[in-house]
Amino acid sequence: MPNNYLLVRHGQSEGNLAVEASKAGNNDLYTERYVMTPGTQWRLTDVGMAQAAAMGAWLREFGPQVDRFYVSPYVRTRMTAVQLMLPVPETGWRMNRAYREREWGEIEALPRSTFEVDYPNSARVKKVNPLYWAPPGGESIADVGENRVRNILDTLHRECEGQTVLAVTHGENMWAHRLVLERWSDETFLKMDSDKTQRIANCQTLWYRQSSTGDPHLRELCVITPVLEGGKWVARVTQDWQEFSFPRYSNEELWDTVKDIPPIF
Repeated sequence: MPNNYLLVRHGQSEGNLAVEASKAGNNDLYTERYVMTPGTQWRLTDVGMAQAAAMGAWLREFGPQVDRFYVSPYVRTRMTAVQLMLPVPETGWRMNRAYREREWGEIEALPRSTFEVDYPNSARVKKVNPLYWAPPGGESIADVGENRVRNILDTLHRECEGQTVLAVTHGENMWAHRLVLERWSDETFLKMDSDKTQRIANCQTLWYRQSSTGDPHLRELCVITPVLEGGKWVARVTQDWQEFSFPRYSNEELWDTVKDIPPIF
């Protein structure tokens, strides 16, 4: 595997702006032009541009020298990649659709309130089983992890041993990376998914590296996040290096993971 693997979420996009306004009860941004524009073409806002510039400044000063650059083909990720202003080698950025956003299918440009009214059964499944829930015509987080993230990691394993790789991608794709790279159980996913402090912010970077003990796997994680300070966006380390373990179970230990789940009947 690479020695270092950095995942950068795009900055605030037009889609993020509409979603946040909708959560506050304002659906005015769901105009005909907005809902008829594919999510692949949503651009960064001015805030998103500033967040990307702040993250790029941090990476240039404190980040590792990158050997290979990947970017999702979506407009907002390409804009973020350029705005980072990193020293890119002659091999340049490689667009890879495996890094694209999770497919949201029919509900991509729907306000949450409309989704809950028009798709009540899907909304119920989303609430009770978020890891395996897929939007109508879309993908679950488990789908993204087991299909696309594992495809990405296979490529990195074949082509990028000992290198440093950076990819500009999307929050749900990064969430699926965490699911796979950190070997989360279903219960761990549910715990992390319900913890608002774990949400991946716009332009947040997950920096994975191999363990200092010499383990060839990516075993340590540092998190860098853009924050607004005095009216200016700057990037700060919001989680210093932490090592995570890969769980393996004896029969008794595996039984312990389910014994406290109460029976239905």
